Amino acid sequence: DIVLDDLMMHHGVDIQWGNHDILWMGAASGSMACIAAALNNAFSYGNLDTIEVGYGISLRDLSLFAKDVYGGGNVERFMPKGPFADSPYTSNDPLLVADMHKAIAVILFKLEGQLVSRNPNFNMSDRRLLDKIDFENATVTVGEKKYPISDTFFPTVDHDYPYELTKTEKRVMKQLKNAFMASEKLKRHIDF
Repeated sequence: DIVLDDLMMHHGVDIQWGNHDILWMGAASGSMACIAAALNNAFSYGNLDTIEVGYGISLRDLSLFAKDVYGGGNVERFMPKGPFADSPYTSNDPLLVADMHKAIAVILFKLEGQLVSRNPNFNMSDRRLLDKIDFENATVTVGEKKYPISDTFFPTVDHDYPYELTKTEKRVMKQLKNAFMASEKLKRHIDF
């Protein structure tokens, strides 16, 4: 967000958009899958300052949900990494950030699965993996091969309807959608 603020001060700028830019445009326009993907990226690298401080998007509902559902569980694979992993925001409570990361990752898998299901012409049905998890044996089937998975603690995944968001996940995503769409600074950046 700081870089865009600086670029907006110049009279002429030529920008080449990349995947992350398009993702943020989708998030700003209210795509829940794009919102979840943008947050998943931010949590992966502990770059939460951009979300909360830069764009004024509250992560409180998500943090309460994540702590309630995933708190105390194994979130080792969801710990922040990269240049922002030691930022004041992330280092203050890295386990909470990891819980939030796991929560949004599960939501993202569900939303992506729904998106692929609604658009068979994308030819991406092989990317729908939640329904291919064998929770009892801790494996996932990809193509014809089974792979072990180290984590099967996904309490919000209904084994019969794995891509269905829970009521609480829907509420959290509705709040996030409203916050992304109401962020004046994000809108200014997207309009730029």
